[in-house]
Amino acid sequence: MLYVADPKGEFLACKAASEVYKLFGSQGLPADEMPLPDVNISGDISFHCRTGEHEQTPQDWAHYLDLADRYL
Repeated sequence: MLYVADPKGEFLACKAASEVYKLFGSQGLPADEMPLPDVNISGDISFHCRTGEHEQTPQDWAHYLDLADRYL
């Protein structure tokens, strides 16, 4: 089975979107370099890439709920 993912492309998309966020006075993604896997970056844009299988794990949910607490 072939698995195709592009975490580098996802990171670059977050960086590109950050430029638009900055036009409106927002932080965007607070990083210039792609982090190692399992290291989350959160500004007004968040980047989350972890090692392991393609599934939702407690680690994923902890990250998502932290973001929800921050914005809701």
